[in-house]
Amino acid sequence: MIGTEKLLSQRGATDEVSKKIVDLIAKQRKLAEETLGPFADLTISPGNIEGGLSSIQEKSLGCIIKGGTSPIREILDYGDRVTKKGLAIMDTPGSDIFSVTGMVAGGAQIIVFTTGRGTPVGFPIAPVIKIASNSELFQMMSEDMDINAGRILEGESIEEAGAELIDLVKRVANGDMTKAEINRQDVVSIHTVGPAF
Repeated sequence: MIGTEKLLSQRGATDEVSKKIVDLIAKQRKLAEETLGPFADLTISPGNIEGGLSSIQEKSLGCIIKGGTSPIREILDYGDRVTKKGLAIMDTPGSDIFSVTGMVAGGAQIIVFTTGRGTPVGFPIAPVIKIASNSELFQMMSEDMDINAGRILEGESIEEAGAELIDLVKRVANGDMTKAEINRQDVVSIHTVGPAF
């Protein structure tokens, strides 16, 4: 979320939450600069570059819009339990597997996971609904993706796509299997900080 401090902090439900948002992003920026040096703001993965992104700020803007526009009620450390109703931000690493583990530890019972590059990762404890952000990806990985959100770019309304997603979440909550479950793509890994021996 580096580069989105001002936008995101305006959505804090309280002044305390807004300050935590700014502090969290500042901590991540510092870590990126310590790790990557003066090019930290320009460093993104080759896959993101191939997808058309030019900077970490551009990637971050895409990241935060996926969370909608609701007020942010709380900021959580990795794996902490959610204590308030509404939108929460958890300080997870960018890795798909680590972040899903943290969210499930925090109480998530169904993960709704958007992907533009096609990660098929699932989780052994909670179902993961995979949303392809573009139709090309959905067509190439139809056996791994649950929903094609790329249809919005082709003229379908956000409301129609949203209704389909809500229906799918309800069906999964009632026992329908996601593609990741059907394909047994259940991966778990716990994020560690510092060197591992």
